[in-house]
Amino acid sequence: MKGDTRISVRLCRSITITAVLLLVVAAFSSPIASAAIPCGCGEICTNETGWWHAGGDFNAATNPLSAAVGAANAGDTICVKDGTYRESVQISKNHLTLRSENGTANCIVNASGVHGFCVAPERNFCKMLDEQSRK
Repeated sequence: MKGDTRISVRLCRSITITAVLLLVVAAFSSPIASAAIPCGCGEICTNETGWWHAGGDFNAATNPLSAAVGAANAGDTICVKDGTYRESVQISKNHLTLRSENGTANCIVNASGVHGFCVAPERNFCKMLDEQSRK
């Protein structure tokens, strides 16, 4: 009987430790509600790592300017935060404004392609311009 009691005590301790560990893991792995992010100079803001709608959630992006342009509606203003953006941006939406939050000194587009910005009625036109300029 004594041996059974020791096994029961060990088993209870083991179950308790396992339960505590599971609670700790669950606490750290559960999603945390993100706070709405303000956007001071437009309907959409972007930084070097992503974009967000004013008062909305952050969306990580490899090419944040292009992602913000894709998420924008005609007539929107995209507020570009300070940083260096290493991408080429194709804009085919009407009445879209890209505005640097603090001016051009600290907001740089270092384009990987021939054009930093291509504003055209359709994407294929920008691709055609790149091909022609490489010849």
